[in-house]
Amino acid sequence: MRIAWVTPWHDRSSIAADSKLIAEAMAARGIEMAILRAEIGDAANLPARPTDLPIYPAGFATREWLRDEFDTVIYSLGDHYLYHGDAIRLMRVHPGITVIHDVWVAGVVRGWAVSSGAPSFPATAATLLYGAPPPAAAPIEWLFANQPMTEWAASLSVGAVVHSMHYEPRVRAACSGPVSVLRIPAERHDLGIPAPRRRGPNDPVVIATLGNIHPYKIVSEIIQAIGASPRLRALCQYRLIGSADEPLRSELLELAGRLGVALDISGFLSDADFAAAIAETDVVCCLRRPIMEGTSGSMLTALLASRPTLVCDGGAYAEVPDKLVAKIPPEAPGDAITAGLERLVFAPDAAREMGARARQWVLDSYSLEDYVSGLIALAQQVISRAPLADVARYVTTQARLLGLSPSDPALARIAAEADCLFADSDANGWVETHTPHLR
Repeated sequence: MRIAWVTPWHDRSSIAADSKLIAEAMAARGIEMAILRAEIGDAANLPARPTDLPIYPAGFATREWLRDEFDTVIYSLGDHYLYHGDAIRLMRVHPGITVIHDVWVAGVVRGWAVSSGAPSFPATAATLLYGAPPPAAAPIEWLFANQPMTEWAASLSVGAVVHSMHYEPRVRAACSGPVSVLRIPAERHDLGIPAPRRRGPNDPVVIATLGNIHPYKIVSEIIQAIGASPRLRALCQYRLIGSADEPLRSELLELAGRLGVALDISGFLSDADFAAAIAETDVVCCLRRPIMEGTSGSMLTALLASRPTLVCDGGAYAEVPDKLVAKIPPEAPGDAITAGLERLVFAPDAAREMGARARQWVLDSYSLEDYVSGLIALAQQVISRAPLADVARYVTTQARLLGLSPSDPALARIAAEADCLFADSDANGWVETHTPHLR
């Protein structure tokens, strides 16, 4: 089997780290893998991660080359346009299996549209997908809940991978091929961090949020929650183990200073320094609003470090058993954050036991071997269905040119005939199940 993997590949991308781990494991099973770097602009010049796999710039690839040299293409897609710009270009001309890392992909869609000279495209696509363009000045919470553009990415795919169940229905409804739910491998998130220290009742406590800081990590609300508790404020330091761009950084420092909360913002750290900072951490706060990720690398890192962790009870976080993390409702007010942190800070023995159990659960549940086996099976399924996928795309194009509606009886007859034509392959039943546009 020959597979091209289109992905960012530089050393600051979490998706690149996942892609390297998985692609090299697939190569170890005898699959011929080639890496196509998806970055554009300045991101394309960032240092590549070391590997023995062949690496090409995705800009080198054409539809004909991908068709002739590979059995299928895997696209690792996130929401950073400079990291994924060439993936969007290739997905439009040569659909493959898309690993959809983020529920929200509206940002990468918008970036592609603007750079392509089609700034009105996102509104047009939203109208086709959701029945109406987004309201003017719609807040991100509304856009995420109603028009995340996940379906647009899925519609450019002949197969898809999601990393938790909470966005699988959106992807399955829009993807023209099979969809697999595979938990992202946890191996690279295990940084070898020692177990949390035992604290005395008056020892200072470090609460941390991991990774680059964005507004949806609700850091300002966490600062206010700590500031609202005299006990937390007196005992705890809040550390942001990652970078925060201006003006957000200054706003957070000003807020913390006004509320009397000890706040430290580390900036970008090397892998070794990142691990050292987590080793000094007692409690991790992994809250999101809205929850945009397919799964959370920060959460996996925290749980593998056996750190007691506070999460929102939604998205991928909701799939973690209740006894392994402290949960609050996704829309919970600040006093719920305060109560959740006090539970972890002021019952340290119970919190340590929770963290130890969580580590073992992650090791059992987020396996590289399981992920690679599932992805290979999906690739085999997509390859076997490729002839029918070609028929589906051709018929869809012709139907649009003829002005036929999806419910036209002629399309139903074509779908039935295609089922019979491909009855000897894995593709049997695929039209009916996965291509509603043929109905």
